Amino acid sequence: MKLELDGNTLCGLYCLQHLARKAGAARPDEIARAGRMGKERVRRTLKALQRHGLVAAQRSEGWRLALPAGEITVSDVQEAMKELAKSGRPCRIEYENCPYRSVCPLTPVCSAVHEGVQGALASCDLGTLAQQTPSLPTCMEVKTRASRSR
Repeated sequence: MKLELDGNTLCGLYCLQHLARKAGAARPDEIARAGRMGKERVRRTLKALQRHGLVAAQRSEGWRLALPAGEITVSDVQEAMKELAKSGRPCRIEYENCPYRSVCPLTPVCSAVHEGVQGALASCDLGTLAQQTPSLPTCMEVKTRASRSR
């Protein structure tokens, strides 16, 4: 399973996080300025989130969350952002090596994924593994000169 989130999902999460923390409406230029992003990118992101029922536009006030913050999942945001062209370097959820942990809106997600993987590795013992017929996956096979020249 390849686990990564693209730049659009990160932008969507940032916009939603901004609206949730503000507890009210915000204009796209305000969100763009706070996140040091382009206004057009924020507008496109908000429109995609709106089409998925996550935000609503208020004519003179800007945008607000359409649902309580606790009802919007990262998966909802990822699904909403699929309609936009891929953007930016993807986040590969590498919690221990991430230089942006202190400012990233995904820090709680990355931490939970990291802890979940660590828990799964800690709960898998050799007795369980020994019940399977051992074989190396093809990615671990040693390449011979003959196979490399093909």
